[in-house]
Amino acid sequence: MSKTCLNHAVFVAVALFFGFFQGVAGAAGTVARIDPAICLNPALERQPIQVGGRVVPLFAYARNVRRQLFPSKTCPQLSATALYCLLSLGKRDFVEEKHSCQVRLKVDHRETRALLGIGPDEPSVGPDAARDKQRELLDLYHALEDKGEKSGGRAADLSKLLVRIEKFDAIDKGQDWKILGSGGEWESLVRLQWAAGEGADGAGKVEAAVLGSLARVSPSEARNLKFETVYEKTAPFVVAIFIGLAGFLLSLLSIRSARFRPWAVLSLGLLLGTELFGITLRVFVSGRAPVTNMYETVMLVGIGSLILGVIIGAKFKDWRIWALAFFSNCLALFMMKFATGMLDASIEPLVPVLRDNFWLSTHVTTVTLSYACFALSWIISNFVLARWLSGARDEESIQVWNHMIRIVMQVGTVFLAAGVILGGIWADYSWGRFWGWDPKETWSLIALVVYMLILHGRYAGWFKDIVFTMMAAMGFLFVLMAWFGVNYILSVGLHSYGFSSGGTAFLLVLFTAQAAFLATAGMAYLRQKA
Repeated sequence: MSKTCLNHAVFVAVALFFGFFQGVAGAAGTVARIDPAICLNPALERQPIQVGGRVVPLFAYARNVRRQLFPSKTCPQLSATALYCLLSLGKRDFVEEKHSCQVRLKVDHRETRALLGIGPDEPSVGPDAARDKQRELLDLYHALEDKGEKSGGRAADLSKLLVRIEKFDAIDKGQDWKILGSGGEWESLVRLQWAAGEGADGAGKVEAAVLGSLARVSPSEARNLKFETVYEKTAPFVVAIFIGLAGFLLSLLSIRSARFRPWAVLSLGLLLGTELFGITLRVFVSGRAPVTNMYETVMLVGIGSLILGVIIGAKFKDWRIWALAFFSNCLALFMMKFATGMLDASIEPLVPVLRDNFWLSTHVTTVTLSYACFALSWIISNFVLARWLSGARDEESIQVWNHMIRIVMQVGTVFLAAGVILGGIWADYSWGRFWGWDPKETWSLIALVVYMLILHGRYAGWFKDIVFTMMAAMGFLFVLMAWFGVNYILSVGLHSYGFSSGGTAFLLVLFTAQAAFLATAGMAYLRQKA
């Protein structure tokens, strides 16, 4: 059975199941009882919903809700929009009993699972069980907060779970769905139901308000809705993953055979076009530079390292650099797609301090481009170290590689220095002081000093041959601390608008792996010198 036929079958089932009871319930109360068959109306997906001060397509918001409330690969017979609509109409029992779509709230921490009475290996809990323990969960979160453990793993898990409980409650009561009524005001679904009154006339008014919202938004909101719909439907960064992998493979083949090089260049053009298309859509939707959260910085680092790598590869006529540039870009794309626990792809309204497009576009973009340069130098350095450990220890070849690494690091250092200075000017403009030793400021300065020392050591003769390569790989750990560590590990300071969760384990694994690799290379170097 096709997906369209299946949707129509579900449509009929919903209508038949609730059709009789709607008339009885409507006669007993004063709230408009909407026919749940509206949830499968194709026009519903295009309707707007107000979320956190932003107007977004309903289907896009419903997708996010589905990821929060339902395990992956469940309930394929109902779209995300239909699920959200049915839950908002109070039809959770129908969703769970007739479609086996169980609402589950994710729980990460083992101690939180124990408090909820679920097994240590169970990844989620039902909303009713979570509600029963909501007061205990909240008290425990406040206790951890009082102890100064707000940024810890358990507190972060409690915070996310409490948010999910509140989100589900709001959806279940019809309070989460904000609809643009005929009066031009955004009102919750349940409020519209009560205002419309009982009977068929009341239900018709609410259904008309729901399906007529799109016609009532302003021209600018309608334009943004179109852009966001295109962005969500085309998924440019998912498409870019496949193009990037093809480009990486073609670049590897181009090292051996020139006949693959035109195809590698074609894949580069397609990849840049696809990613720039996605970035442009995000700019049109948000109305600002795409550098306000960790997801967008990873996005820019990926495309920045790709462009710089291709330029360096073309200058030195070395297709290995092209392959490493594609590899760097693919790493960023994979993080954007799969690291959903630490990178939030949603487009949110800006906090007041960021509502200055000039400083946002200059300071943050400049610092992010420096990260792109350092990321590329890190990948090249580790590639050279891996070759050296495998026996490719030709000093002339290492000198050529180090020359390319040095150029990339120099560009990154210039960008980071400019970004730190611009950040100080912005801080003086926003907070009344140029420098305050905020953790983000401090670690950015530390990273800058580290790279300046490495470059100076190269010129002074402190770091020669493979030692310079090792230092270049080590330097990126300080960038990671400034870029991710302040947000995920420290979670303190005036840059609180950029804080996230879920990345601590990722950073610890990366730091440990890099340290172990450098230790292996260092011991091999000492043995060689001996």
